[in-house]
Amino acid sequence: MIIFLNNYGELLKEMSLLEPTWNKSVKEYDRALDPLGLSRVNNRMVGDLLPGFTSMTQRAGYYVFYTWAIAQIRRKKLTKSLPQFKNAIYDLERLFMLSCIAHAETAPENNHAHITGMRKGRDSWNKNPDKIPLNIKFFGDKLGGYGQYYEKSMMHLGLAEWDDVDGYEKPTKLGLDMINHFTTLAVESGIMSQYGKKSISKSKLTEMGEKLCLCKLGEWNNDKNLLRNTFFGFSGTRNKSSKARQESFAMILSVIEQASTQNHKMTSQDFLDSVYFGGIQTVNDSIRIIIPPSLAELSKKWKIVKAHDNLAFATESILQSFLGILEMNHPKGLPLEDFFKIIFENFDAELGNLLNRQNENLHNMTVRDMISGILSGSEIVCDWDDISGTSKKFDTTISLSSEISEKSFVTNLEGLLIDQSPNPCKISVNGILLVLFTALRMSWRMNPNDSSAVWLKQFQESDIGILEFTDFVREHVKQNMSVVGFTREFILRYVILQAEKIYRDKINPNSNPKQWFHKSGSNYVRDRDYIAGPRSIRFESTLSILHDLGVVNSTDDILECTESGRKMLGRVLGTA
Repeated sequence: MIIFLNNYGELLKEMSLLEPTWNKSVKEYDRALDPLGLSRVNNRMVGDLLPGFTSMTQRAGYYVFYTWAIAQIRRKKLTKSLPQFKNAIYDLERLFMLSCIAHAETAPENNHAHITGMRKGRDSWNKNPDKIPLNIKFFGDKLGGYGQYYEKSMMHLGLAEWDDVDGYEKPTKLGLDMINHFTTLAVESGIMSQYGKKSISKSKLTEMGEKLCLCKLGEWNNDKNLLRNTFFGFSGTRNKSSKARQESFAMILSVIEQASTQNHKMTSQDFLDSVYFGGIQTVNDSIRIIIPPSLAELSKKWKIVKAHDNLAFATESILQSFLGILEMNHPKGLPLEDFFKIIFENFDAELGNLLNRQNENLHNMTVRDMISGILSGSEIVCDWDDISGTSKKFDTTISLSSEISEKSFVTNLEGLLIDQSPNPCKISVNGILLVLFTALRMSWRMNPNDSSAVWLKQFQESDIGILEFTDFVREHVKQNMSVVGFTREFILRYVILQAEKIYRDKINPNSNPKQWFHKSGSNYVRDRDYIAGPRSIRFESTLSILHDLGVVNSTDDILECTESGRKMLGRVLGTA
């Protein structure tokens, strides 16, 4: 029996890579390898829509601390070269990290999540009864968490800049203005008096943590307010990036506010559904989401992100199923044709169940006939000589409340993939329908003159994404191909051949990447498993930062805007 799930759930939980819906444990490095290359376009799009931070820069207080650390290194003249700068900031971060751990001991109810190096620091805390050695290696990067996660974000936000003369960073005026209160607290805590020492007492760390811990940002009022204004684009340089981040934050706040009024805690998939469908599905009902008019253009871009996520999830689900079949029934592999035989054995029945057309012979049904039959129930007449017009009708008519929509197939796939023995036929049917529905919805928007299509084109480059998928579906609709024929060609091109291409692209003299499957004669043999899931849209880090900034209240049970959050939203929308 194949076991699809690995034992890295705690690692993923710590890194906050998964939503509650996607909490099946999987090796993080396997997820990051991106077997079909479908995360590349997503990462470029999300990086443009939410610039200045990443999925790993999750605590706002670090922007204050690192700016202060850079300023102290220069003010105290602790370094004269880049190697010395690296040592200094690493040593200061170690002191800061240990003080946060000390505060977590005395105030465990506070937010002490995502402290860089916390695991190594806590091991040292638990191992030593009184004094902690200050030579512990808590991070692989020589610049610590700053170099690994925050350095580029700090520069992007305009808090630090490169000094060509000295060869390392210096704080900007904006950065210096932001650390006034923290600087006072640092003096009171005596943190610099501990710099360069061989060890530090737990009592001293506890004293420092009371002043400086990450969870104290809410008390650093002036620093926090300036940092909040910087993230929202009201302080610092006003440019394309700051405007995109400001508007995306406003969009997220707007959806949170509308969902929370219905006592619903929004997830990342809810947010994407809100821009894709104009609504959120709850357990028993749906919530209509109204996009502020000033954010309409932005919502079109986020809709593309959701469409790309649909296509990636559908394609990777079929890959997961393919790998499962190779191991579950055929440890020595099997020919590709045998895989298709397994898929198509009950294809008609599964398709009929989904389309409510049981007991019909659907084997030769064309893509056109299938879509026309589905849309006739919504009184949409398909004109296949005007695919763009049909696409627009579909987009404006098929919603969350429709009997069948992309949401139906995503939900079905979620349930199928957590089974220890997922049904490959059901996965393929739901995956292919998710591809067809998504491509049909987005087709009219991929007009070369449409602003969102122009925006997407700069990020797709030579990789596959919405533009290629919609062209592929259009071409096969024009050919009036059967659903079975379309399924076969799609899987061959975008699952099998694409996985092989991505693997070949990764091969170079300095690496020997591990394959997902390989060919032995005419047989395909599985090398390892893959767990399909959603793309990262930096949602968890967004909520964490907004919570730290006092803009949202985010707990295990609640996600809502604070009064400051509503004021900030009004300020962005011009309604305050």
